[in-house]
Amino acid sequence: QAYMADSRFPTMDGSTSTTLFDYASSGLSGSLPTQVGLMVMTTELNIFQNGFTGSIPSQWGSLSRIDRGFKISYWQGMANSLTGTLPSQLGKLTRLACPHCGGFMMQENSLTGPLPTELGDLGGGSFMHQFRLNSNTFTGPIPTEIGRFTELTYGMRLENNKLCSDLPSEVQALSSSVTQYWQVKTNNDLGTPCCETLPDAHTCMPSELPSPAPSSPAPSSPAPSELPSPAPS
Repeated sequence: QAYMADSRFPTMDGSTSTTLFDYASSGLSGSLPTQVGLMVMTTELNIFQNGFTGSIPSQWGSLSRIDRGFKISYWQGMANSLTGTLPSQLGKLTRLACPHCGGFMMQENSLTGPLPTELGDLGGGSFMHQFRLNSNTFTGPIPTEIGRFTELTYGMRLENNKLCSDLPSEVQALSSSVTQYWQVKTNNDLGTPCCETLPDAHTCMPSELPSPAPSSPAPSSPAPSELPSPAPS
């Protein structure tokens, strides 16, 4: 199937049965091909330590069999320079739940925008070994859905972004089980309303003014007493 071919990726030869898409540390560059999303039997994707640019294709959300790692990140001094927002379709990677495998790793890129709430479905909404989005330019609040990673034990990293608002209690609760690399608040704006840090994207609700106290009614003047009628002469 020639429409799937890309000379940079010899294993992308038209077959949809490939299970490993591993081009880490291969000196590759350019944009990410959308047709990778057709390789629906893939169980692991590694493209870190290259020079890829452009956005992450939403079609990659079709790789729903991935269970061993989805790694598009910085590694040992070399990073991709991916831009744009995270596709919400990546939340379909619900099998990404292998203990001590790669996890969901997209640190050290130039990704922007809010974090999709659908990310809470990764790994089936519970187990996630590593969740690393640090050192990008993500904005907005951290979705409460991230708090579904109740079996996360290693590597919760969201530092060095532009995340704002309060840290959801559901996410903070995960810190008790993460044994290493709990880094969430550093170089973010957590605790500050997003409308103050991102006024072009978020609007502060005006505070309600207290209702004025009801005024006391003015005292009424007493009715004049009637004069007695004069006695007849």
